Amino acid sequence: MPIRKPNLILPIVAVAVLLLGGYVLSYGPAAAWCDANQEGWGTFFVFYAPLEWLSGRAVLIERALDAYCEWWMK
Repeated sequence: MPIRKPNLILPIVAVAVLLLGGYVLSYGPAAAWCDANQEGWGTFFVFYAPLEWLSGRAVLIERALDAYCEWWMK
């Protein structure tokens, strides 16, 4: 009977999805923090440049990110 190697694809995909989800979900709190402290916007726009780029090309994503930021800034 051959020895089976553990399948690492599922854990790798799960970690990637969690990291990507955490990145997207951290957008609102980070924007709220920068707005409240009136600092850190330069770092914010560098770190979240991929989301800003994507939201500039997809209206639905732009609306969702705007609504999410407004919700956090209340």
